[in-house]
Formats: sequence, C-alpha cells, structure tokens
Amino acid sequence: GHGYATEAVLGVLAYLFEALDYHRVAANCDAENARSAHLLERVGMRREAHFVESYWAKGRWTSEYHYAILQREWSDRPAGAHRA
Repeated sequence: GHGYATEAVLGVLAYLFEALDYHRVAANCDAENARSAHLLERVGMRREAHFVESYWAKGRWTSEYHYAILQREWSDRPAGAHRA
C-alpha cells in the first residue's frame, strides 16, 4: 500500500486526543485480517484482547482482536514514531 490507511488512522487519533481531549481510544479488527492488526500496532495501539468466535459474519463465527491506546501513550510516543 501507499500508507493512506496509516495516515488516516493517525489523523483520527490526533484529532481525538489533541482536539477532543479523549482519554482512551479503542478499536476492533477481524483476527484473520493481519494487515489491520499490524496497522493498529504500527500507530501505537496495543492488543488487549482476543475474542474467539465473538460475532456472526458472512455465515460463520468470526474472532476479533481488541486494541487500545491512552492519550498519555499517544503523547509519549518516541521521536520518529509515525505521526499525523
């Protein structure tokens, strides 16, 4: 890819933390979608849970990962980390 999804997620996180002063942001992704999981980790989110067969989609039970990041973690990211 061209990094558009990464830039979009970074922009949303920046807006939520910096403009709206959110304390915490969470996201879920399909456990089979490695690219989405990697994206969430790349922007600084941590995997907090793996929900096994937690929802019905496309005719079968599907698992999901739960990710989150706190405002202080966003603010304390090291220099050179992906930034919006």
